[in-house]
Amino acid sequence: MTCSGCRNRLIPFGSLLLGAWAAVALPVGNASAQDDDLLKKIPRGANAIAVIQADALLNTELAESEGWKDKQSAAYGSRPVMIPPEAEMVIVAAQLDASNNLAANWQLAAAQLSEAFPMSAIARAEGGYVDTVNDTQVAWTPGDAYFVNLGPQMIGILHPANRQYVSRWTDYTESNNLVQLSPYLRGAMDQADEKTQVVLAIDLGDVVQPHRAQEQLENSDILGRANIDAKSVLPLVSSLKGVTMTIDVSHAISGKLKVDFDESAAPLRPVAKELVLSVLDNFDAHIPDLDSWSGVTQNKSIVLEGDLSTDGLRRVASLLEMPSTTFSDLKGVEPVEPDSPDYAQTSQRYYRSVAALIEDLRKTLDDTRDNHALWMERYGRKVDELPILNVDPELLDWGATVSESFRSMGNVERKSGTRAGVRKSAVYGDYAYSGYDGSGYYESTYQRASQRRNQIKRQEDAKSSEFRFDSWKELEDSQAAIRRSMTEKYGVEF
Repeated sequence: MTCSGCRNRLIPFGSLLLGAWAAVALPVGNASAQDDDLLKKIPRGANAIAVIQADALLNTELAESEGWKDKQSAAYGSRPVMIPPEAEMVIVAAQLDASNNLAANWQLAAAQLSEAFPMSAIARAEGGYVDTVNDTQVAWTPGDAYFVNLGPQMIGILHPANRQYVSRWTDYTESNNLVQLSPYLRGAMDQADEKTQVVLAIDLGDVVQPHRAQEQLENSDILGRANIDAKSVLPLVSSLKGVTMTIDVSHAISGKLKVDFDESAAPLRPVAKELVLSVLDNFDAHIPDLDSWSGVTQNKSIVLEGDLSTDGLRRVASLLEMPSTTFSDLKGVEPVEPDSPDYAQTSQRYYRSVAALIEDLRKTLDDTRDNHALWMERYGRKVDELPILNVDPELLDWGATVSESFRSMGNVERKSGTRAGVRKSAVYGDYAYSGYDGSGYYESTYQRASQRRNQIKRQEDAKSSEFRFDSWKELEDSQAAIRRSMTEKYGVEF
């Protein structure tokens, strides 16, 4: 699959590690025949893949205790992995642009379900219409996606809703009989076993551009503080192969992140964890759980490992998930009168779903780092994708305001980072081309430059934080007001 808007360019090392985080996969054991049936639907251009063994995940102790598959549960709308309860296996794949805030040039999902969903039923639930593309019945949805019937009890979802893309994809799925994944992506899935429901992988082979990697390494505060020579680790960084993450879910969640190279990772041992975390922070995608993870180098890999909270899993899964699950959420649901108990209950579930997302992001206010823009943007989309049938219009207006607030706060954080980057670029020239003559000149100049860059970052972060706190105060006030209004209106606690 090709895309006229896709950029054929190489990406710096720092951009690549987070790009790998955007691939979320959940297989169990080595690839089965069912895995292969779905994997054959994935175009060879995918560089990020998510294989979700949905049945195993939703039947874990944690999922059952938190109501991840109970559509009547208040927690259902804010479940960490957005997959329908009818799913047995889900594969999400994308071609991600790590140099553009993880934007997906295209993204698709292929799902094996326990029951069939006709295109007419999907179109009705999603608020779209049935169309015929390339002699195939599809459903267009206003969520900017096309649904396609891929086989018995198997559906595909393509985002964005580009009609030409869906035509070419249907051609591909009908004629292709082979799994077209790269060896790295296929090999990553083989690392799973019966206790591991999650494997995250992205193929980064031949992506690092040496001159850009060298520039980033030479300007790295982390390497500078550790007295690691940039040129000495350039061959290692240039040999980057990919990143894989595995996640185990039982009564709790644990994870392991591996950054794989084609050379020994030992030279990065002193800064391995700090380097990976800094990349996440630079992409405004800080995950607090990882601060407490262990970080080591093992042979040709950097390995981070530790516990993952439900909130942490929600953030990771938001990077690459099914474009919509409304077709399942609203299965069999009919419009009801506004004064009926069902109307009040549905509105209550909507409010609590939005409130759970607000509470998750509220924790970022306690974090001294403004590295959360990515989650603000992703959670704005999560609010937009909540089912709205039989929900109070006043509540929907509030939800739209929350979504826009999330996006605005994320946008301000990104602009703050851009301004800081422009200002700091002038500082790099103070030392990047200076020689070290044994007098300590390079070191002292480096320290001064580093101090100036840190000062610039603090100044821009302060501006972003001020906007974030003001916006969050308005959001909390609106939440209190809508909760009071809905409780008085329906006579039940919201």
